[in-house]
Amino acid sequence: MITYCTVCRTGRVFSPMIRGEADEFRLVGMDHFNAMFEDKRTGSWWRQATGEAIVGPLKGQILTELTGRQMTLGEWAAEHPNTRVLQADPAFAEEFAGMKNYDRGLSKGKLTRRDSASWKPKSWVIGVEKAGFSKAYDWNKLETKRILNDVVGGEPLLLTMAPDSVSFGAWSRRVGYKHSPSSTLTESSPIRKPDLPGLGVGIALQAH
Repeated sequence: MITYCTVCRTGRVFSPMIRGEADEFRLVGMDHFNAMFEDKRTGSWWRQATGEAIVGPLKGQILTELTGRQMTLGEWAAEHPNTRVLQADPAFAEEFAGMKNYDRGLSKGKLTRRDSASWKPKSWVIGVEKAGFSKAYDWNKLETKRILNDVVGGEPLLLTMAPDSVSFGAWSRRVGYKHSPSSTLTESSPIRKPDLPGLGVGIALQAH
């Protein structure tokens, strides 16, 4: 299940398997400025940012997150030149055109606007979660440096941004049983959170 919240700009990919069976989900609303989904079988409500059920019979369960990347079609096509693209329906050309400011972070809407300065309520950050720890990284700094090295939850981490200044990724620096030396960032400290499986990454607003 591929998800994206247009308010906090968080993209997450989850397995739709619940108790060994694939389920279907639908968007039902928003909670704390993050999209909320409902599963078809039990009617439980799930947070898009974390994959956790917060209401219903499955409350407390967490969907298994799958690896995903947030990038432009141009960067994807450069890596996968044989990609086929479903063309947009021309009947909705006006609606698609109206999303250009949003795509560029220039939206003026109360919920979707962006603070271009760092560490403001609507600034963009990249959040990484690993082994119960989470850390936010300044989008502007990554855009300038293009590469950041750090350690989160004991995992040697590499953050990268493509030349288009939109596509980004978070990678483990482990090669076999070794990893490259890193310089630890000091502008934000790890925050202890409930344990989440794997390495999670997404762009999000710093605060709401």
